[in-house]
Amino acid sequence: MTGCPTALSPSEARLLAHYASGCRVVEAGSLLGYSTIIMARVAASVVSIDRHVGYRGSTWRRFRSNLERAGVASQVRPIRGEALMELPAIIADLAFIDLTGEYELTHQAMLACRSPLVAVHDATRSGCQGVDQAIQALGWPVVYSVDTLVVLRSEVGRR
Repeated sequence: MTGCPTALSPSEARLLAHYASGCRVVEAGSLLGYSTIIMARVAASVVSIDRHVGYRGSTWRRFRSNLERAGVASQVRPIRGEALMELPAIIADLAFIDLTGEYELTHQAMLACRSPLVAVHDATRSGCQGVDQAIQALGWPVVYSVDTLVVLRSEVGRR
């Protein structure tokens, strides 16, 4: 559908689109832009944060090209930076976390989100046990899950 490689299953992509529909979305970890495109097609706005390094060089140009080809570049505010530095400044309706799968980064990113719903990718995925540990450590209520995508109601949503 987007022409981008992805680790999201079709069911996960549909769930992301459902929760992003009409919302202000912040995404931490975009890689080549598949999830960004899926959400930008239906969201009110998307802020996408990624360092765009570490995958055999920079992914920045390919990410931007994919957004242009999909016709959603104008709906996305890309930030080339560190998720933990950028997330606290962005208020959103939905946060989507798809980072390294490591506990500390996932846990800190979830806590940094300023949104009532936080969707986290790679739960139960082999090699990404830190995602499950972060979800369990926070104990936020699960709103919905499919495959390795879990949507949680954050502390922000319970204030």
